[in-house]
Amino acid sequence: MMPAHRQEQSGERRLRSDNSGIRAFATFINCSQRTVKVFWIDFRGERVDYTRERGGLKPRQYLQMHTFEGHPWIFRDKDSNDKLVFKSVHNQLEEVYFPVAWDGRPAPIIKIQIPGFTPCKNFVVKTFEST
Repeated sequence: MMPAHRQEQSGERRLRSDNSGIRAFATFINCSQRTVKVFWIDFRGERVDYTRERGGLKPRQYLQMHTFEGHPWIFRDKDSNDKLVFKSVHNQLEEVYFPVAWDGRPAPIIKIQIPGFTPCKNFVVKTFEST
């Protein structure tokens, strides 16, 4: 199921979550040297920062998420608000992560990185409290 969108006045399409109710899981790993904000895009198209209370996702930390199919996630540099990306299963750099329905296998690993940099080369991942 693809995410729902709404039209902005400028004609630009804006992301928002779809109310699918279909469970999904993801593990977001910060493979950059920056502190990352991890945002869920809610049903109104608003950003919800899942790392705000902890001051962001520090380098090498991870966040395990229980989410739903059709719930888009984006990643931003905490200080500059620069867009961060991840490598998709199709080996493409993507800005928006769309969870897929859980099939009983371990959660997909989403390696957050700075565009143009190689992610997660031989470093130890630090524990980050699960949500």
